[in-house]
Amino acid sequence: MMSPKRIVLSHRLMTTVLLALLWALSLSGIFFRHEIISSLSAAGVLVFLTAAYPVLRRITFAIVTTLLVAAVALAMHYERLDLLWLGLERAVMFAAFLPTLALLRAAVSKDPRLERYRERLERVSPETRPLWIVSGSFVLASVLSVGSSAIFSSTLRDDAPEVERVAQARANVCGASLALIWSPFFVALAVVSDFLPEVSLLSLVGSGMFVSVLGQILATRIYARSTPIKGNLETIAALSGFAMPVVATTILVVVARATTGLSTIQTMLVILPVLCVAYLAFRGRARTDRARRDVWDAMGRMHDDVAAVSAAMIFGVVLSGTPWMEGLEIVAFLAGFPAAAIVGACILLMALLGFAGVQPLVAGTICLIVLTGGSFGLTDLATGISVLAGWSASSMLSVSSLLVRVTAAQHGVRPEQLVVGRNMVFFAAFLPLVVMVVMAINGFA
Repeated sequence: MMSPKRIVLSHRLMTTVLLALLWALSLSGIFFRHEIISSLSAAGVLVFLTAAYPVLRRITFAIVTTLLVAAVALAMHYERLDLLWLGLERAVMFAAFLPTLALLRAAVSKDPRLERYRERLERVSPETRPLWIVSGSFVLASVLSVGSSAIFSSTLRDDAPEVERVAQARANVCGASLALIWSPFFVALAVVSDFLPEVSLLSLVGSGMFVSVLGQILATRIYARSTPIKGNLETIAALSGFAMPVVATTILVVVARATTGLSTIQTMLVILPVLCVAYLAFRGRARTDRARRDVWDAMGRMHDDVAAVSAAMIFGVVLSGTPWMEGLEIVAFLAGFPAAAIVGACILLMALLGFAGVQPLVAGTICLIVLTGGSFGLTDLATGISVLAGWSASSMLSVSSLLVRVTAAQHGVRPEQLVVGRNMVFFAAFLPLVVMVVMAINGFA
């Protein structure tokens, strides 16, 4: 009889193999659009969810179950069971997107330019370091996501006081959360772009970059003691060697999205692996082998994330394909409010739900569907930036978010310490700024 530990390991191996097959099916579906591939992809996602259920964390189990039960109930009520299968077909792209991001992180995580930046950061005084971190994580997290935390936590002394650890961790969470608003290498922008196909990726990335840069300037006033402009220029200079490839890759993705007819997520599923493999080939066989092992290990740990994003996609497809909003008095009531109030309420609601432990993926999907389905006077671009800003706030203020949990663990502090204090002060100051910028975008769009 197998021990519980061996059972868990066997389930994880199974889900890893299944995820690799889904990755291959998603790429095949892009190049060879055939009903058989779509059906195999949908069936593959269903098999993956079934296999992953026994090893899901409790909170993920509850979220996935709630989303799937709600999706099935809605589909049955409106006699649209076909939407469940359509949701499975769409989910495969996002299931494949997560290992693609793991490949990207594995390719760049040992870049020698990052090591030089870390060594330079070690020479910065503890009082000034939060400024470097909030600016540095804004750049590094755009590609490395939560992996950027390992770079900053490695600069701490073993006997560093708790106040220093908390200050660095908060700055890292803030900068990484702001990167989420603009970077196409996050699930957030891929989801928003998927639900708003008429909005160009250039508009989303450009507008998101403008909002996040304003937030980054504001954050330096709150998180650091030195002059923000000088400190930011020093950080940018230290990261210039790494930032340029990030910018070039982003431009390549935007151009490919605009010229190929592929969706945002399809574009990245095609381009990113090619770039990563080419870069790793340049770095040598040893680095390639290490990256391959890192990706395989990461895939063995991402069953929770894949299950959550798949369930959210299924739920979102059913929500967007059924007339559940018709006749709801709350929708008519909200339509009477100014657009600025709706934007502020959306961002605040997502932040509060995140603080309560609800994943931003779930809250963001619902907000996208409500805002696009109602008559609130918002353009699709304004809606997208609003949801991205809310997603950012939710990731920053939620003790259950992956960003907060990983950063807290690597800095040796409690997650609760990162979502209170300066992070809340920053959000209170950032919210009205975002609303003003979104309304300006709404007026010009």
